[in-house]
Order: sequence, then C-alpha cells, then structure tokens
Amino acid sequence: MKKRNNISSVIFMLTAFIAIIICYVQQANAQTEQIINVENGLIEAAPMAENIGLMLDSKRTDSLAKFNILDRMKIYNVPGVSIAVIKNFKLEWAKSYGVLESGTSNMVTTETLFQAASTSKPLATAIVLRLVEEGKLSLDEDVNTYLKSWKIPYDTIKSKVTLRLLITHKAGINRPGQGIDFEKNSSPTIIQVLNGELPAMNDPFHFDHAPGTFYQYSNSGYMIIQLVLEDYLKKPYKEIVQEYIFDPLKMKSSYMQFPLPTDVMAKLSKPHNQAGVPQEYGIHPSALAHAGLITTPSDLSKFAVELMLASKGKSNKILKQESVNSIFNKTADVDPNEFSGFSQLGFGVFLLGEGEKKYFVHPGGNNSGASCALFASESSGDGVIVMTNGIYGLYLSIEIIASVANEYGWRDIK
Repeated sequence: MKKRNNISSVIFMLTAFIAIIICYVQQANAQTEQIINVENGLIEAAPMAENIGLMLDSKRTDSLAKFNILDRMKIYNVPGVSIAVIKNFKLEWAKSYGVLESGTSNMVTTETLFQAASTSKPLATAIVLRLVEEGKLSLDEDVNTYLKSWKIPYDTIKSKVTLRLLITHKAGINRPGQGIDFEKNSSPTIIQVLNGELPAMNDPFHFDHAPGTFYQYSNSGYMIIQLVLEDYLKKPYKEIVQEYIFDPLKMKSSYMQFPLPTDVMAKLSKPHNQAGVPQEYGIHPSALAHAGLITTPSDLSKFAVELMLASKGKSNKILKQESVNSIFNKTADVDPNEFSGFSQLGFGVFLLGEGEKKYFVHPGGNNSGASCALFASESSGDGVIVMTNGIYGLYLSIEIIASVANEYGWRDIK
C-alpha cells in the first residue's frame, strides 16, 4: 500500500510539473505574440498631429495602416530604441532594437544606457516630497530660506518663489533659451549656469512673469530645486539621488552624473541629429535635476512601479501614499500642442485621462538627440517606457506607446 501511495505521489507531482510547464509555455507564446503585434502595430504620428490622445482614439486609428518598428526607425533616422512594458505593477517585458551608434555594429540591448532627458524631473520632485514628509523642507517657503550658495535676485518682483511653484513650472522663470550649452572641455558650475557666466553658454536666470501667475515650462526652475537640495543636504546631487531613489529601488543601471566611469561609458548610446549622424553627448556636468538621468527603460520602470504601488498603499520605499497621490493631482491645464497632447499638469508629471483611465506621463528630449517617454497608470498598474538615441525619438516613442496601448487595451483615453 505504501509503495502505491509513493507511486501516486510521484505521478501527481509529475502531472503538476507538466501542467506548470504547459502554462508557462502558453504564457510565453502569448507574450511573444503580443510583442510581435506591438512591433507591427505602429501608426504614423504626423496625421494625428503627434497627439497621443488622438492616437489612442480607436475610432480614428483602427482603420489606419500599421507599420513595423524598424521601418519607422528608418523614417525618423533613429538608430536605437529600447522599450520596457509594465503590466499589473510588474515589468512584463523589455526589448531593444538597432545600434548604439550609427555606422557601427554595436547592437542596443536591454542593458544599453540612454539619456532620460526631462524625464529626470519627476525624481527631483520625489526627493523634495520626501524631505517635506520628514519636516525638513516646506513646499510654500521662500526658497531663498534654503539657498546658501546662490540667491534668487528678486529685484522688482514682490512675490516669492517656492518649491511648489518650481515643481509646477509656475515660478515665472525662463526655460532658458535654446538649451544649456557650455564651452568645449569645460565644466561650468550650476551657479555659472544660473548666472549665464562662462564657461556656461546659456541665457541667465530671469523672471518672465511674476511667480504664481503663469505656467511656463522651465529647466532653470529645476536647477534651482537641485541647488536647494544640495545646499540643504550639503552633498552633490548625484549622491542625493543615489540615497533617496536609486538605492531604495535597487536601480543599479541608473546614474545622475556625467561623465560616467570609463567602463560604464561603453554602455551609453550616442545621440543622433535629424540625419541620423552621431553627436556629442550634450549632458551637463553639474546641472542635472532637469535632464541628467542616464538609465535603461527596465531600471526606470522600477521608479514608475514604485509610484503606482505607493499610490495604492502597497509600498513606501521612497514616499508615503499621501505624497504620491499628490503627484497625480492636477495643478494646471496646459497646451496639448506643447507636449504631444498631454493637456494637464500634475505635481512634477503631466496627466492624461480621468478615473480608471488616468495616466501620468513625462516626455523628455535633449537637444543633442536623445529622448525618453514614460507613460503609466497608477490605477491599473500598467505602463510603458521608451528610450531612443535620435532627435526625432519622441515622435517615434508616441507611435510605440500607441501601439502598446492598442495591444494591451489602454484605449480611448480622453
């Protein structure tokens, strides 16, 4: 009898094991099919005015021609792309395409590093909110209270600049100009950037509007946030991000510094211009909070997932639930033509949709020719991150996001 029981147990275990294997294979096959559908489901962004809301409108897009991702990369002269798809609060799959640098055979992998550009900004917001939670900073205090190495010159401006206004681009501060350039082989400080002093080669800080009166996207505002954090915590911004974001989330393929260590530089994709010609990296050595993040889509997905989990009260590795939910509250209506159809500003992110179809997003594009787009839903736990090494990468990213959305049923978001 005992022998029969042992045989029955072995048969049961084998049957269960086989069932698990069959289930795994079926899931793998289904995922492979979904990836293929995404790769072949891109629609042209131009007829939709590069507006993500229009591209997610099934009535407009279902009858349109669909294209392969590699063909669209050629159209846009984007040599390399990396994608991470999030499903139910977890990384579902990641895949890469193309090369790190045109004219070479160095293939992009899911470990290839890309510039996150302005998608760096939500990390600065999260750090500020963490310090507010700890009672160390106030969102509504004059930031000159915290600034030690440099002060905002108010001159004739009567109202004061606060962290709340800086995060929501309502401080009235310039962007500045056409970017933040600097003399070759130089390393200007963030204060030289704010003052527009050599070796920095950009417009100096100035007020375009009185604080609190007008929304105007501003990179200078996030430089001031960085300086507040550095002055208050008395350490470089790269160390602050490491402590408050990278370490808690185990983001081991993420950096907030430039240049990178020699062995890491080999993993960083080159930016490319309109013609697909490689360019200098263009990453600023000191002004980092607005556009200094270097990462992979898979690593950045950890940040997105943490925000989504925290909003549900299921994690608090960097922020409490209340703080995270404040990120997803609308603070202003914005021109959808400015940022690919995103019509609302949250607290450090842009917003699209309402209720169960509400997404937090942040695009980024560096002038040197690199882009990043984060698109995720705190309600469903789904999302996608696309990073490219081409100046037209954001247009391509919109097409990829729309294809992912179509395949996974994230449709008709108003």
